[in-house]
Amino acid sequence: MRVNDRVEHAEYGRGVVQEIVGGHAVVEFYGEPLHVALDELTSLEDHEPAPVPSGTEFDIGGILFRRAIEAINLGVVPPHPDQLLTLSINGSQRIKLMEGWLRNAGTRGLCKAFFGDYGSGKSHQLKTLEALALKHGWVVSYVEFDPKEADPAKPHLVYRAIISGLRFPPRDDGSRIAGFDGLIKEVRDHWPQTSLGRYFRSSPWFWNTFSLLRNFAHSDDQDYLNVCTFLGGQPNPLTEVRRLASQTGRRPELPPKMPRTKETSDIYAFHLVVLNELCRNLGYKGLLIILDEAEHVRGFNTKRRERANNLFEMLSRCAHPPVADDPPPLQNDHGFDLPKFWKEGPHFGVAVGLTEGSTFSDDSIPLREACAFLHTKSDADFLAPPVPKHYEEWLGQFFGLVHTHCTGAELLADHDNRRILSQALIKEFEKLPARERVMRLWVKLACLVPSIIMANGAEDIEDLRSLTARAAREVAGKALPWEE
Repeated sequence: MRVNDRVEHAEYGRGVVQEIVGGHAVVEFYGEPLHVALDELTSLEDHEPAPVPSGTEFDIGGILFRRAIEAINLGVVPPHPDQLLTLSINGSQRIKLMEGWLRNAGTRGLCKAFFGDYGSGKSHQLKTLEALALKHGWVVSYVEFDPKEADPAKPHLVYRAIISGLRFPPRDDGSRIAGFDGLIKEVRDHWPQTSLGRYFRSSPWFWNTFSLLRNFAHSDDQDYLNVCTFLGGQPNPLTEVRRLASQTGRRPELPPKMPRTKETSDIYAFHLVVLNELCRNLGYKGLLIILDEAEHVRGFNTKRRERANNLFEMLSRCAHPPVADDPPPLQNDHGFDLPKFWKEGPHFGVAVGLTEGSTFSDDSIPLREACAFLHTKSDADFLAPPVPKHYEEWLGQFFGLVHTHCTGAELLADHDNRRILSQALIKEFEKLPARERVMRLWVKLACLVPSIIMANGAEDIEDLRSLTARAAREVAGKALPWEE
């Protein structure tokens, strides 16, 4: 089994392998990366493809569109970048805005916080930014904060999650680096240019580890892989690094341990600065870190909240241009003397998804104290439901795609029929106050139309309109169709 292979899991369904480490793999199922054991996966690469009827063309666009509908019905963001961008409401304006952020990141920095309630589209906006960044040559890592696997009060867990989630844009020939192991190989293959990195050379973790690894061929030898995963933040003891070092016949300088207790935010922020430098020296635009569900920090006790907010502040400083009169950040408790990377930059980009909560309830609190990710008001992006005009335009485009890509959707061939269905949804959409328009539900209502069509559940356009309007009335009335 190899990276980019299509696989099937008994519980999660079909997905694509993103990374393989030891006996486990990171597999993307409907846009969600999950860690699973290799023996739980069945490879689909050796299966014979379904025969294509004579005289027809294999329609990959249709397959991607139907997968997008399935993802929306499951409550997740469409997994394929092209369909994600295609299915964005008022997408052209948002894409233009985000492209400006990416274009100016090197001088102005890129640190954006998307604020919105449940169903407002935070994850969709973050995934859209991820797709655009990959298209424009950025290395991206998308992480959902989780108290167990990516606890922001434990920076080593966040660093590990960022490393595990690395995704690389394709090269000119269509190939791409696969995971952190692939990045290590790429750095070694381009050593004359990557070894010149100032932060890279000043990091005893990265420089000493690479100096050790370069004594060996890049391979799947377990001792070698253990040292690679050590650098990626996995809980491998330093003794495994010493074991590989003993095979050199010399006494190379070893990296320090990866600390996991006390205050460590500046250490792991520095690791990410080094990683960003390596990516740039390899020809990428830089590293973009996307953090979803960042509000999880609010439920922590005081000490853990302080540590989490210190990590947030360090990430924010790295993503913004330095502020001249900023006091030094809180230093680590382990005595490591790091380069003052926070006085330079911006380094990598950061985008986060947050619910607003009481963040801005007290006007007397400075902006950076209210939210560590914000240096200026322009760093905040407050998401609001689209106006009815934009939703109506999107519905017309969406129903047109349904006709193009879904079998049996002849009812939607006529522009007037698409307008009739759009009006059935818009009529109920407009009745709700803007703050109560949960877009996740209204996008699902649009997906009800192809679901009815593919199930042969409507005889004519009036029947389809009636079913759609009924469902919209029940949602607008805060009652779901299955609650009767």
